Amino acid sequence: MRLIFQIAVFGLVDLTLLLVLANYTSWKVALVEVLASGVLGVVVIRHVAAPVEAKVLSRRAALESPFAALGHAAILLVAGILLILPGVIGDIIGLLLLIPLVRRLVMARAAQWLLARSVAFRSRYGHSHRHDDPRAAGVIIDSHVIDHDPSQDD
Repeated sequence: MRLIFQIAVFGLVDLTLLLVLANYTSWKVALVEVLASGVLGVVVIRHVAAPVEAKVLSRRAALESPFAALGHAAILLVAGILLILPGVIGDIIGLLLLIPLVRRLVMARAAQWLLARSVAFRSRYGHSHRHDDPRAAGVIIDSHVIDHDPSQDD
């Protein structure tokens, strides 16, 4: 619910700034800004969609992690969506995400956030299923199942 509220507030502020831009310049400048950023967003999304599968497959073939390629593609997809949506703030953020250095910084911050979330999740819910316990590395319990048929108890 909080995320929906934040998205709604962001959209309202973004459109308000677009109206302020139109008020200070003209509606033609605001229209050109919306159309130009929309076209750029479509180009970015089309550019991202085509080579992602090839990048992931080539990384897997080279026995490398495909997550970096997927992360950059996801960030570029978000940038394209922000550019397509009308508004000034979204366009600025979308343009910033097109810069490779900014994408690397966002990827690093996202990796830190995901690591912190996974550690918090494991500390809260991982106590009953510890697969990374080094003490359990050599323990093997061999067992077999015996079906018991109650009709044979005579």
